[in-house]
Amino acid sequence: MEEEQIFRDIEKFENQEKRVNGLFGDDRNTAENERERMRFYDKLNRKYGNSPSEAVQRMLRKANHKNRELRRNRIKNPILRLFYAVFKKAQNFALVRMDARKQERNIQNMMLAIANMGIDISDAEIRSKMIQDADKMRLTRTEQIDQDRRLDVRIDAQKTDNGYTAEEYKASIVDTREGNVKSVLLSPRNNTLVPPKMAQRLLEGGTVLHKKHNGDPIWLTCDFNDKDAKGNIKVKSYAYDSMNLQNELDKCAACKKLTEGEKRQLIDKLENGERPSIPVGKDKRVYLQAKPHNGVQVYEDKQCKQKLDPVTLQRKYEAKLTVAKSERVIPKVKARR
Repeated sequence: MEEEQIFRDIEKFENQEKRVNGLFGDDRNTAENERERMRFYDKLNRKYGNSPSEAVQRMLRKANHKNRELRRNRIKNPILRLFYAVFKKAQNFALVRMDARKQERNIQNMMLAIANMGIDISDAEIRSKMIQDADKMRLTRTEQIDQDRRLDVRIDAQKTDNGYTAEEYKASIVDTREGNVKSVLLSPRNNTLVPPKMAQRLLEGGTVLHKKHNGDPIWLTCDFNDKDAKGNIKVKSYAYDSMNLQNELDKCAACKKLTEGEKRQLIDKLENGERPSIPVGKDKRVYLQAKPHNGVQVYEDKQCKQKLDPVTLQRKYEAKLTVAKSERVIPKVKARR
């Protein structure tokens, strides 16, 4: 891997130098060219000097030979050349230590950022990817939802002068049986950065409560009819007061017999984007789903496709209660003698 990286670094520098020389032509200062090339060779030494790869060390020996030739042409006095070499070696040693500390800080910051996203990626994997020092870094995580579906999480980090930065991630539900993919891009820029489990529920059509670090919480839901240029489903946000779950459950006919503790549990599940079920009658269950501006909707199936209106729900609920009461066995009372 390091062999490929050092070749890419050299090729990138050569192409950049050709472009600059092509733009300025004879106006380009030769001395400035030589200084840039020497700085590049010094950077290669700091970056790959401790590499165990023989191919990398061979490339470094060639680079050091070119570097010595450039210094010899620029500094004619051998004593000054020796002094410069000793000074440069000490400077490189200090820069290597500084680069190592800077890289370690960047690795720790990346681990913290990914942990705050709620993504389960091992520290060892993050460290190994960042040490490769490529221009772009990709981290992936896959979790099986059921037999036919899986949740793919992908983080693309771009390298900058301050190291790698990753503030967003892409979550996708891949259905191998039907052969389709639903994806969403979650980012703090549009206040949609939620953990992958909530991202899965968003892609399944649920509504989640995003408790932001700053400001009031907001409701998030996917608009499957609106996508960006890359095919990612857009996430819509709604104010927290657009839906009061406590009032909605108090109005729901299926929740009339629930205790306050049971309602609190339902609210927690609805805020996480789940579709909790509650019993209706003896052996019937209905499923709840929160919808901004529409309140809590009641469905007959877990996929939340067969909606029940309040009147139908009330009739079914009363019918189930009537059946349950009629099935009770009244114990016979022995007559007194």
